[in-house]
Amino acid sequence: MRNLKLVLFITTLLTFPFQALAQGWTDPLTVKEVWLQDNLIVVHTSGGAGVYTSGCVSSKYIVVMGTEEARNQAFSLLLTATATGRTVSLWYKDTCVNWNYHQFSAVQLNAT
Repeated sequence: MRNLKLVLFITTLLTFPFQALAQGWTDPLTVKEVWLQDNLIVVHTSGGAGVYTSGCVSSKYIVVMGTEEARNQAFSLLLTATATGRTVSLWYKDTCVNWNYHQFSAVQLNAT
């Protein structure tokens, strides 16, 4: 019985792929559009790999921040990138949110 459980466990791991650690920084992205909808920041980009989490729409992101202050800071960085032409990197999560957009929780304004 114990061996059967072990075989079933290993078979399950091999049969059903998962992305337990599918999160990280995107490649540098050019911000094409950024707007607010209710308490969400929505971003359309170009560049990068496009799809970082299976099932998400390519090059589209929604910010999910814990506080309004953090959301405002993220929005400010995204507007700066749009105005100056600098690229950003986004910390994406292993989740698709509204409209199957990637969820991200941090913004990095890149030097070039």
